[in-house]
Amino acid sequence: MDADVSRRVALAAFIGCVACDPRTPATAPASAVSPPSVVEAPRSDAPPLVAAMPQSAPPSADPSRPTAACGRLPNEPVHAERWPYGKDAACDRAATVWANVPHEDRACRTDEDCTVVSGDGNCINLAIAKRAASRPEYAQTPCGNPASGACPGGRATARCQAGCCAVR
Repeated sequence: MDADVSRRVALAAFIGCVACDPRTPATAPASAVSPPSVVEAPRSDAPPLVAAMPQSAPPSADPSRPTAACGRLPNEPVHAERWPYGKDAACDRAATVWANVPHEDRACRTDEDCTVVSGDGNCINLAIAKRAASRPEYAQTPCGNPASGACPGGRATARCQAGCCAVR
């Protein structure tokens, strides 16, 4: 997996967005699908369409030991992010901070090591290690869609999953 895809996978897991995970297969709308008479059968000698995905650790594995990086590693560059709903330097800055959370700020051993930082009317819930949550850079969550309004439901909780803080 290249570094950009790996970063997007980590970000999708961090914010708990399954649909954001680049490994999640996209589905085409029914109007975009060709009629059955036009669809060709795959050749038997063709390579597989989907590369083999790494298997996650079995549930019996030690949950305090990360199976992958929980965030940006020290040798990885910081990638600037842009807020998709307009031009706002504060929103760009918050998006960049949360997209590049260092591994050590998300690593955990138990559920008690983690907390959730919520924003945008409870629409954005981000898990982070308690020891890092009070830092000023994590005070603002990424800006949400200005047209979204408040999200229903109870407050999210955090858990330690495979050694990384995650939203429950």
